[in-house]
Amino acid sequence: MPLWTEDNETEWAGNGEMFAASGHILSLITNNLPARMSRTIDNVRNTLDSRCCIGITGSVRYSFGRAFNDVDLICVVREESDTPDVGYLLRHWGFDTSGWSEFIELEAQNEAHVFGCWHGICNEVRIEVLSCGMMSRICSREEFLIRRVRRGPLQPKVCTLNGTNGTKRFFQIRPESLGPAKYSAVPNVLISSGQLFVGMHLERILLAHFVEPGHDVNSYLENGWAMLRPFVEDAIRPANTHRTLVAPEDIFFSAQQFCAEFRMDVRSRLGGPTVA
Repeated sequence: MPLWTEDNETEWAGNGEMFAASGHILSLITNNLPARMSRTIDNVRNTLDSRCCIGITGSVRYSFGRAFNDVDLICVVREESDTPDVGYLLRHWGFDTSGWSEFIELEAQNEAHVFGCWHGICNEVRIEVLSCGMMSRICSREEFLIRRVRRGPLQPKVCTLNGTNGTKRFFQIRPESLGPAKYSAVPNVLISSGQLFVGMHLERILLAHFVEPGHDVNSYLENGWAMLRPFVEDAIRPANTHRTLVAPEDIFFSAQQFCAEFRMDVRSRLGGPTVA
């Protein structure tokens, strides 16, 4: 059965308030998708079992159903021992699982943390798989390298981490061949001189809309937002004459894609309106 309906409502705590995540928001996200993309997402959400929950992010999430480029799905496995079984679900949903067996082997050795792959027909749809324990680590201020098995990047590339003071840090991704896939690492967060720089996996998780997340995933999300707020509040406070952060939500690399509604939602979770 579907995991949500138009009147289904889940609430989670954030910034001292309750934010409602209703089926209406999910309709805004998915209404304007091409039919093949809608079918792909429906297939995932309608056949998901209780071992996992799914988050929807990417530009389709940021634009609330208007102009978009891609859809990122995040599959959080509640018990790490269930992770090997998720490969069957990925294949059932139509995703290319090249590198999955290599990922499972490395994850058992704590040498891999996230598996990423693309849909076999809708290459605009990507999914990432991680355990609840890894989500908990990512939504903290722990500085560590997140090791991924995925199809790309195929060549070395630079990733950008936006900082809570408006500056940036850069990290060189150096992919290595691993069977049919690539093995690479990116920082979770970087902390330097009292500033925090947001990594891509933390950003994706915090900006996702999770379907029936449950208490565990909700608590990790709140921990992530709570971890960022003090850094952002310090960066935008009036007494800070050196602040360069234009708006709180600009700590996210994808902020330029946010529609006005999504920008205000993210801003409120980070402590309210920006200080001019």
